[in-house]
Amino acid sequence: MENLEKLDLSRNRLHGNLPSSIFSNHSTIVVFNVSDNQLDGNIPSYPGIIQQFNLSNNRLQGNVPSSIFSNQSQISLFDVSGNQLEGLVSFSMFANSSSLDYLDLSSNHELEVETESPSWIPTFQLTTLNLANCNLNKKNGHVVPSFISTQINLQYLDLSYNSLEGGIPCQLFFNTNTTELYLRSNKIEGSFLDCFINGTSSLRSFDISDNHVKETTSRTGKRQDDSYKMASFRGQAKAMALKASFGEAELR
Repeated sequence: MENLEKLDLSRNRLHGNLPSSIFSNHSTIVVFNVSDNQLDGNIPSYPGIIQQFNLSNNRLQGNVPSSIFSNQSQISLFDVSGNQLEGLVSFSMFANSSSLDYLDLSSNHELEVETESPSWIPTFQLTTLNLANCNLNKKNGHVVPSFISTQINLQYLDLSYNSLEGGIPCQLFFNTNTTELYLRSNKIEGSFLDCFINGTSSLRSFDISDNHVKETTSRTGKRQDDSYKMASFRGQAKAMALKASFGEAELR
């Protein structure tokens, strides 16, 4: 199979290690999918040119090898979600992946994803970014990744379960291409309505449940003490009406 370009072995109950022989110096594989199996061991380095690399929902361990991206300007999809990866992943390793469109590192409980240091400049424009439950910016104050403001094509963003701190990141609401935004189970605080006073959002699905968001009612100006339990809303977010009841807020 010297000329093999696409290899899809997903959902086949495969187990054991990924053989490094698949990724020889002469490999022509550009699409590799072994998602939803029972593979374990480490992720091997890949010296060839690859466009899609999907290892999601296995039992892979160890680090994400930065060598995968050393010459990977053509990679468009990288998905290692739902594994047992560990160690530090610095986003600077993706800096030169100019074709990167889909990135999912979520649900790797021992992984630490760092987006703020060392400094880097993204050359890519993502449409999908999932960093849920991967200890995001643990050593930099659990901040929302600053590079997201440069991602004008972003349609799907999930930063849930990361203990993110600080005020509500209003800039995430006003990307006109973003239709799904998930911030569930963080430590985000502040005024929710302020994000919608002077802007339009294209969000169809939004989840900020299990945070510390508080708001002031428009009728009395009295600040409520209970966190919002609101889970999601659908439709246009411009000129939204907030219907407050103590302990819950509904968006319509």
